[in-house]
Amino acid sequence: MIRPTRDGSTTRQSTDVPATKLRATPTDAPDTPGYPSIESHTTIGRNRSYMEGSLGVATPEDASAIRSIYAPYVEATPITFETGAPTRAEMAARIETTREQYPWLVYESREETILGYATAGPLRSMGAYEWTAELTVYVAEDARRSGIGTALYTALLELLTEQGYYNAAAAVTLPNPASVQLHEKHGFEPVGTFPAVGNKDGEWHDVQWWYRQLTERPADPSPPEPFSVIEGSPAFERALEADKR
Repeated sequence: MIRPTRDGSTTRQSTDVPATKLRATPTDAPDTPGYPSIESHTTIGRNRSYMEGSLGVATPEDASAIRSIYAPYVEATPITFETGAPTRAEMAARIETTREQYPWLVYESREETILGYATAGPLRSMGAYEWTAELTVYVAEDARRSGIGTALYTALLELLTEQGYYNAAAAVTLPNPASVQLHEKHGFEPVGTFPAVGNKDGEWHDVQWWYRQLTERPADPSPPEPFSVIEGSPAFERALEADKR
């Protein structure tokens, strides 16, 4: 993880921790029948020890910790349509190839354990989609309902806006009340549902798309700036603190 400092510079800190430290194995969430939901993003019952951590930028060295958070969602839920968890090397490659253009944020506890991450990517590869980003956020099972997901999503949206993206989209496998609550909280609106678009673990699943306009769209937009250009800038620092304002 790259952690910002008060003067705008950054320090590199390794957070490549074993999966056992994260305790990310899912359990059934009470508000989502049959599988755990993504971070509920409420302040009810917020665990203050978690919220005394910090946001930073992921590096490939964080791949093991990030994989430990993501793998249980792959292996035990339809929340992601991946059917096999990526290896550590594959996750490291995803981080490396994404973070030049898009933010890849992590939330680290005081004990230097990564408890959640959020990132973005292109909605489609065709050029006309250049100003629209698709968002992703995952939180470790034992850190859900702590506000970590909200902090990550708030910062991610701020950074994408600063870069010059105008639209944010997210796909939600139904049912998932917690993810629906997250997107409503951040000003997203549902714009359509694909019925039974995916089959995982012997069941068909609907996917609902959520959309938010990030800022006013100009008639002739400039290409979004790469994330690497704004990383470490005052705007970057403000985005990481956005949830505290």
